[in-house]
Amino acid sequence: MATYPIIPNHARNLQCGNFSAMVNVGKLEVPKEVWNAAQKFSIHNAAELVSYAYTFPTVLADELGWSADDFEAARAQLTQQLKGFVPDSVLRPPQPTRRAYGALPPQPGNARQS
Repeated sequence: MATYPIIPNHARNLQCGNFSAMVNVGKLEVPKEVWNAAQKFSIHNAAELVSYAYTFPTVLADELGWSADDFEAARAQLTQQLKGFVPDSVLRPPQPTRRAYGALPPQPGNARQS
């Protein structure tokens, strides 16, 4: 499968909640703002953009000045748009493992007296 490098297209306008991306001749064309964010975070191709969008959504949302809801809408649209161009394993990543950290709840009768 091709990598679809990200390139800026100055004619494309960024819309809140929409990456305004377009696959064109083996490349992913995006507005300048998305390309700048991609460069800042070392994102080079379509698969990396989707992966980063799932892994660090608030980082990209903040960089683009979007709310979390706007970013989720944009990510869903981009994921749909890239079907057939990017592997499904990237477009539909597994849910993260639920982990618990910290101390266990105190057992009755084991509380320290101060």
